[in-house]
Amino acid sequence: MEEEIDMQQTWRDDETKCTFIVLATSDCESLPITTTPTVNDDGAPADHASAHPAATAITNLSLIDQNLFELSQNLKAMVGDVNLFFHSYDNDEDSIHKTAELDVMTASVRHRRSGIGSEAVRIMMQYGHHALGVTRFYVKIKEENEASLNMFENTLCFVKCGYAACFKEVELEYIINTNGYGKELPAVTLFGFKLGDI
Repeated sequence: MEEEIDMQQTWRDDETKCTFIVLATSDCESLPITTTPTVNDDGAPADHASAHPAATAITNLSLIDQNLFELSQNLKAMVGDVNLFFHSYDNDEDSIHKTAELDVMTASVRHRRSGIGSEAVRIMMQYGHHALGVTRFYVKIKEENEASLNMFENTLCFVKCGYAACFKEVELEYIINTNGYGKELPAVTLFGFKLGDI
């Protein structure tokens, strides 16, 4: 556990990485969720008038009482992680898009094929776009990993954009709608609140 905490602290301070631990809410012993997010008169999140609700909900845990949430009570609910990687070769001065490589892992076998992976990806995409300015996400998946290919192609609507024969790896991308080009972000409901209205 100490190694995991050390790794998370290192990743937290690394501007080329962004990671969130995925919890199965059904396995949480203590997940106090407020019924109403705090908003200003104009509907913007309180104290973050210019922030998108997706970014505010995730970065500030505005829908979770941070004082009551005890990670130690919910270790058994940790089922995986979802990550963004920002590579310098993807984001040079000639880049049209702010690009991030996306990666998701569901370590808990009993939670695989339950939709938790695709939900984690949707939430990370919302956060990546609204809080970090990402307009292009891509993944690299081994061609024999049919479950992941199916999730990204058919469930999340990523499109094939490359293939590395030497690694037997398929690359898929999702480009956010900017100036009439690309697609809308996949909508997601977080704690009963729809995130995805751009």
